[in-house]
Amino acid sequence: MEHIKNLINYSVFSLDKTKKKKILSKILSNLTKHHYKNCNEYKKIINFLNFDMNNFNLSKMPFIPVSLFKKHNLLSVHKKSVVKTLVSSGTSGNSSSKIYLDKYNSINQTKILSKIFSEITKNSERLPMLIIDTSSVLKNRNSFSARGAAILGFSRFGKDITYVLNDDLSLNFEILLNFLNKYKNQKIIIFGFTYLLWNHFYKPIMSKGTIPNLKDSIIVHGGGWKKLLEESISNKKLKNYFK
Repeated sequence: MEHIKNLINYSVFSLDKTKKKKILSKILSNLTKHHYKNCNEYKKIINFLNFDMNNFNLSKMPFIPVSLFKKHNLLSVHKKSVVKTLVSSGTSGNSSSKIYLDKYNSINQTKILSKIFSEITKNSERLPMLIIDTSSVLKNRNSFSARGAAILGFSRFGKDITYVLNDDLSLNFEILLNFLNKYKNQKIIIFGFTYLLWNHFYKPIMSKGTIPNLKDSIIVHGGGWKKLLEESISNKKLKNYFK
């Protein structure tokens, strides 16, 4: 799709809100039409909602329940074209959402992630990367959890990828300190899902009482906020705690 190729060329952080909204509206309009044309289930939903496909409005974009991705296999590509299946962590229930990628989408996902990441780090070179997770999350290379997919995607842009959690998700202080000593006074990247950063990185460090020097680190995190909101930890609070 041409609109995806154009998106890769944009410096998303340098655009003003008006330009961002215009670009986003065009991309989502094209994607909505694509899904409508290639996914019968989605087409039925859109028709039921009486949404005008020829008069796309960002504020009236048709939203669908996320639970549908748990109960149904929604595809806009042919089953034979699927090269990767992304599976959510399923924290809100036993079932998991499934997203199917063909080769084209998988490649574009990597390209756009690379573009975004290079603007975050402001560095063309790969930086040492500390993963707040266990390496066992990458066992199945054909059906990834959300965590596994995120780690695999981001680890492409780091070097000396080091997993700092044991299989029981406890923090391995020895691995952590060895990594930080090895790259003392160098810029590093710390990546992990938000609840892992909070519960299995921040909390163990604070309870230990010995706070390592992380002043040259860039922390990148993703995933849901449900587990943190239960403890009344907002995005702002999380950033302040890490600072």
